[in-house]
Amino acid sequence: ILAIHACAKASRWELAVHILRESERVSQPDAASFTATASACKRASHWRLALGLLDRMDQVSVAFDRVALSAAMSICEKGLLWQKALGLLGTMPRRQLSLDTVSQTAALAACSSASRWEKALHFVSGK
Repeated sequence: ILAIHACAKASRWELAVHILRESERVSQPDAASFTATASACKRASHWRLALGLLDRMDQVSVAFDRVALSAAMSICEKGLLWQKALGLLGTMPRRQLSLDTVSQTAALAACSSASRWEKALHFVSGK
C-alpha cells in the first residue's frame, strides 16, 4: 500500500493501477489499496477507471469502509453520477456503517455537480 500511496502522490496513476493489479495476483489487496489507487485515477481525471476499481472491490469481496465509500461518491461527482452516489450512500446502513458528514457531503457534492442538489437534500433529510 505504501507504494500505491507514493504513486498517487507523485501523480503516477498508471503505476498505482499496475501495482494494485500485480498485488492481486499474489494476495488480496485491502480496501485502502483499492481506495488509494482509485483516488489517484480520479485526480488524473480517469473517473471511469476509478469507479471500475471500486467495483472490483465488490467482485473480490473486499469490504468497503467509510473511506472507500466516500471516495466512490467523490468520484461520482466527477462523472456527474449523482444517482450512483446516492445509491452508495444508501448502502451504508446495510454495510453497518453510520452516515457521517464526509459521506453525506460527498453525495451532496455529486448531486450538486449534476445540478441535482435537491435530490441529495431530500435523501439526507429522510423526507
